[in-house]
Amino acid sequence: MSSRLVNDSRYWADQMGKEIVARASKKVPHPAIAPNIWYDIVSADETGINLQVHVDTSEEKGSPFARAFEYGSGLRATRAATSPKQEGNRGFIIIKPKNYPQLIFAGTNQWEGLTIRVPPMGGGVVHHPGIAPQPYLHPAIEAVRIKYKRLMAKGLMDSIKLTFTKDFWNSGQMIG
Repeated sequence: MSSRLVNDSRYWADQMGKEIVARASKKVPHPAIAPNIWYDIVSADETGINLQVHVDTSEEKGSPFARAFEYGSGLRATRAATSPKQEGNRGFIIIKPKNYPQLIFAGTNQWEGLTIRVPPMGGGVVHHPGIAPQPYLHPAIEAVRIKYKRLMAKGLMDSIKLTFTKDFWNSGQMIG
């Protein structure tokens, strides 16, 4: 197949990847997630495009909570996959003190402005119901997929027309 089709496929894949990352980054529910989104072009040729969008969820450098925002967590999860901090399938999230003897955090919602202290008695843990999904990747991927499917159809027709004209005419063969 023509190198022009391959080059066009790589161009479209790169454009789609950039736009998915930009759209998802604008919609992330937590600012620490955006710098951890990137894409790889696995393959882009005349047979199609395979693009992978990644979110670094590592504890060290990434956003370990990024998946919870996309799919929800705990009782509000939309996927069956569980966290190691979760009680069973779609159960409460267990929050334990890590660096201090007890959990201390700022209250939200009806406890706004209060400091919450979880005493060590009774285990000193919080059984959190989790968060509702706030998807940012899936909507970005779907919007870009629909947009570029239309654009690529026109681009492919232009590319095929130019490819046949160039490849066949320059080699001295006639079309049709």
